[in-house]
Amino acid sequence: MLRDAASLACASAFTAEAHQLGRWHRTARVKRSGTVLEPASGAFDVTVAPGQNVQAAVDRCPAGGSVLLLPGTHKGPLVLAAGKVVNVFGRGRATLQTVAGDVLTSAAAASTIDGLIVRTELHTTGEGHYGILITSGKLRVQACDVSCLSRSGICIRGPMADPFVTGCHLHHSARADIVMAEGCKGTVKDCT
Repeated sequence: MLRDAASLACASAFTAEAHQLGRWHRTARVKRSGTVLEPASGAFDVTVAPGQNVQAAVDRCPAGGSVLLLPGTHKGPLVLAAGKVVNVFGRGRATLQTVAGDVLTSAAAASTIDGLIVRTELHTTGEGHYGILITSGKLRVQACDVSCLSRSGICIRGPMADPFVTGCHLHHSARADIVMAEGCKGTVKDCT
């Protein structure tokens, strides 16, 4: 559950925005991320099966809409561009992975990534890549399982990045599980 004032304020603002769309409801997920938002009545705008193009599905999803990744392995990378507001849900061990490169990059103003397994499979030398790279915006990352063999699981960089990361399992990172560049904001809560 949300405990501190900053986290509560962030979640309240997110909840207010989502309820304005009239398509979201609160749900409690035991032993995961506490109270989260999910599409009302399972009404996802786009459903993606393994083997289908995840980036194309996100690109065609309407503003403020939701994409469901079905169980199985989905090929990344996935980019959430600035100005795009979309919520990506993974259920039943839906895995987003790349062999090399950042798996998910976000500059989105306000979006959610929920319940995904995020993996990079190749250990590279030199610069390396991230599981999730957040360059700006208020991305909410909740109940995800993130590992990155080449660098860090989650990297927050850029003066406009202010994500909320909650209830995630971060592990098997070549460097730190979460890296936050100097001057960046962001909240990390209840992650293991």
